[in-house]
Amino acid sequence: MAAKSDDHSLPPGFGTRPWLVQGSRGDTLTFVDVSDLSLHETVVPEVRGKTCLGCMHGDWLLMLDESTADCFLLRITTNPRTKVQLPPLRQPLEFLSTCEMLESPESPNCTVVFSSSAEEEEESYLLHCHPGEEEWTKLVYSKEETGTSW
Repeated sequence: MAAKSDDHSLPPGFGTRPWLVQGSRGDTLTFVDVSDLSLHETVVPEVRGKTCLGCMHGDWLLMLDESTADCFLLRITTNPRTKVQLPPLRQPLEFLSTCEMLESPESPNCTVVFSSSAEEEEESYLLHCHPGEEEWTKLVYSKEETGTSW
């Protein structure tokens, strides 16, 4: 059974050791302490109706509203929580595989990257952006008869 926090606080020890973060379509996040497999639920109103695509750099969630393509990073350890806007993500999720954030959003070199799911698409590609950009950049990887190129 999960311990539930009604005051929107994070579980004790969050950020000091590895945690798994599970989201739902509601406003509750479930944190799993991998050291003892205990569950902790926290209400985070900013995630209601959004899909959590990943937890990066410790306390940043990559969030997507599939109905509007609104995509953003949400820092869950600040009060108030910090939201960093990304370009709308209109690529169907079933075509995306791995996502990663290169450097923290506090860095001017922050880059968010998605790789395509090779099984789902005929071409392979990377999507990437920096916070504040208007759109994602798509780098297509194609295999030609003469070799391989990006």
